[in-house]
Amino acid sequence: MKKLVYLLSCLFLLSAGFVACSSDYDDPPEQPESHQNETPMDSTTVDKDTTEVDSVDVDTVIYNDGDSLPMLEVGRSWNYVRTHANGMTDKVSLKLTESLIIGSDTAYKLAYCTPEDTMVRYAISLPAFYMKKLLFSYDLENGKEKKGFLPFLLGWGASTFKWNFGGGPTYEQHFPGKLRVMDEVAVGRTKYKRYALYDDNNKTEDLWISGIGSMKTGLLVGERYQDVVGTDVLTFESLTDGEGSLLCRATDFTAPSIVDANYRPLVEDKKVWYCAEFNGAGTAGWQFQYFTDGDTIVGGQQCLRLYGQNHYKSGITEYLCALYEKDRQVWFAEAGSEEFRLLYDFSMSYDETMTLTFENIHGRSGTMTKRGDNYYTHDGHSWHAHIFNGPCILEGVGADRGLLMPLLVNITGGYYSLLLCTVDGKVIYDSHEMNREDILPVTLQ
Repeated sequence: MKKLVYLLSCLFLLSAGFVACSSDYDDPPEQPESHQNETPMDSTTVDKDTTEVDSVDVDTVIYNDGDSLPMLEVGRSWNYVRTHANGMTDKVSLKLTESLIIGSDTAYKLAYCTPEDTMVRYAISLPAFYMKKLLFSYDLENGKEKKGFLPFLLGWGASTFKWNFGGGPTYEQHFPGKLRVMDEVAVGRTKYKRYALYDDNNKTEDLWISGIGSMKTGLLVGERYQDVVGTDVLTFESLTDGEGSLLCRATDFTAPSIVDANYRPLVEDKKVWYCAEFNGAGTAGWQFQYFTDGDTIVGGQQCLRLYGQNHYKSGITEYLCALYEKDRQVWFAEAGSEEFRLLYDFSMSYDETMTLTFENIHGRSGTMTKRGDNYYTHDGHSWHAHIFNGPCILEGVGADRGLLMPLLVNITGGYYSLLLCTVDGKVIYDSHEMNREDILPVTLQ
């Protein structure tokens, strides 16, 4: 997830980034033995963790980038099962049959192939000028009228695509739901970007995959899809390349549930967050850390103590606040106070807003509005990230800018990043933005 914070802030959408999330990676930075310049709440101490952790070299797994693979080629076929009114089924396909030049674009005729007929109505192009993310369809029966399909550059919550081609009339396409999930999944050794649309009841309406298209309608959408298949009821089955080789099956891609995902709590003892500030060249400068270290009771509430090391360049290790978690909400009470305020709310729905307020802790207060969800998958482990208007906040981890910094404004030309998160000495999150030997340790007793 290279430079995720910077990309989210500048582009307001998440481009590719693979997050390594597992409970059995190698050891984090070695930990020195004592607190320095801190104000502990009591005399409780924490033993240095000595857990042995298996080493996994995640960098040895090399993936192809789905975006770099050809999406249009002669012979590529989107294969479907067609269900008739009487319940009988047969095999049909939408297949690219031959190339032709339309204007300055190379287009491919798209044939609807059924046992009884083959029909060609549209040609499809994917111009490099639009970063190969905007599909054009040309109506071969109507003067090659051009329309666009933009599945891969929309922002969170988008449900409509509008485009003006060279000063002509504005084209508007309404999608079957709102774009709520943009993430990456791996099939074999190829990574694909996944874009999921949901209705207002969180039901999946469509799934778009980079290099493949819609899992329902392939390379066509809306009325152009209906122009081709008519009233036929099709279920996507597989995609094959120009040689007839299988690229993927429909079962390789599923839409993540945005209501039933397994939840990991954020508030856990002996959890450490390693963070850093990066300049525009990607060089780390200021490093800072947070860690939980023992429990305490505040206002009758059982909590964990959170410390900061070099928080906002303080140069010291200091007790910051007490934390507890209930019903997917994380609450904090600043040092010396019994007033609890909301730090994170992982129960929020799309377009809901929460307010974050700091008083004595140095930090940026303000509001956050939820815009979408991401589900990162790596080595069989999944991670649910909540996308807000600025930060990306992961369940069990917190903001990708730093635990207490979800609203921290990026520096000019640079960004802030959560480098690593560990629990009991085991890595559960790694941004891979810095070699672990270069990450400064925390000072647990």
